[in-house]
Amino acid sequence: GEDFQNWLKSGGANSAMVAIDREYLQQHLVELDKSTGLMSRTWNIAKTPLEVLRITSEFAENATRVGDFKRAQAEGKAAIQSAGFDSREVTLDFQRIGAQTRSLNMISAFMNAGLEGVDRTARAFKDSPIGTTAKVAVGVTLPSILLWWANHDDPRYKEIPAWERDLFWIVMTEDHIYRIPKPFEVGVIFGSVPERMLDKYSADNPEAFKNFSSSLGQAFGANIFP
Repeated sequence: GEDFQNWLKSGGANSAMVAIDREYLQQHLVELDKSTGLMSRTWNIAKTPLEVLRITSEFAENATRVGDFKRAQAEGKAAIQSAGFDSREVTLDFQRIGAQTRSLNMISAFMNAGLEGVDRTARAFKDSPIGTTAKVAVGVTLPSILLWWANHDDPRYKEIPAWERDLFWIVMTEDHIYRIPKPFEVGVIFGSVPERMLDKYSADNPEAFKNFSSSLGQAFGANIFP
C-alpha cells in the first residue's frame, strides 16, 4: 500500500535486525538486477529456508514500525522522512551504530544489539518516565506477578533453574511447560526482580536472589567473545 511504500522511501526499513543483509541503499538498481533479475520478473519468490526466515523476521519486526509511521502520517505530525526515522525508534534500531562498534560487531555477534537495547531503554525512561513506567508495569510487571502467583505452589516450577525463570515467563499447563522470552533489559529488572522478591518474602527464602547477578549480566552485558 501507499503507506508502506512511503515508509520504505523514508528509510524506516533499514532498522530491522536482518536489514544489514538487505543492502537497501548500498547497491544501484541496475547492479542488483544483474544478480537477481529483479526487473525481469513479477514475483520475488523465497527459494531457500534462510530467505523464508529472513522474511518472517522482517515482517514481525517491521509491522510495529509501519504502524507507528502510519499513525504519525495520519496525525500530520511529521514529514515522510521524519516519520520514518521515528518509526525506527519504536523498538530497537539495529543499524544505529558507530564506526568502532561496527568493527567489534563483526567479531562478536549482537554486541551492538546489546548496547543499543540498554541505551534505548534508558532514553525511553528519560524522554517519558511516567508513560514508559506505566507501559512496563502493565506489559512486564503485572504478567510476571500473575504468572508467579499461578505457578509458585507447583513443584515443577520450583525445579526450573532460577536463571531460566529470570529470562523467561513460565506458562504451565497440566501436560506442558511453555517458556516465553522476557524483554532483555526491562524483563529482568521489572519482571524478574518482583518475582524474586515474592520468592524471598512469601516463602521466607534468604537465597531468593542467589546468582541473580548472572541473569543481569546476560540481560545487560554485551557479548565480548567471537
